[in-house]
Amino acid sequence: MSVKCKQYLCLFGDLGFNVSKEKSITQPTQVIEQLGFVLNSIDMTVSLTKYKIETIIQLGQDILKRQSCSIREAAQFIGTSVSCSPAVEYGPLFYKQLEIEKIDTLKTQRGSFEAQMEVFKTS
Repeated sequence: MSVKCKQYLCLFGDLGFNVSKEKSITQPTQVIEQLGFVLNSIDMTVSLTKYKIETIIQLGQDILKRQSCSIREAAQFIGTSVSCSPAVEYGPLFYKQLEIEKIDTLKTQRGSFEAQMEVFKTS
């Protein structure tokens, strides 16, 4: 750890911030994995980690296999999809219709997230 880095860590500590040395990256880097994203300042890109990609694919496949799911499961899939939006520019095009159907079903089921809703495959 460089002297300047130690000075900054001391300064943040003096200002009342709790700095986690295990989580801190003290060496300059151009590609970093943070909160499920890969931030690349060389290519100026933001992409999803492999784990996050696998998670959303698995959630979607589980719902499509059954062709119906609880409103809660649909909301979980939509929430995960929304969380990917910094890296997936046109993501809303893929989950917006499901979100509309979820809202409509939630209204007819009087707010019960355990109620079932149908999911239609589109080709």
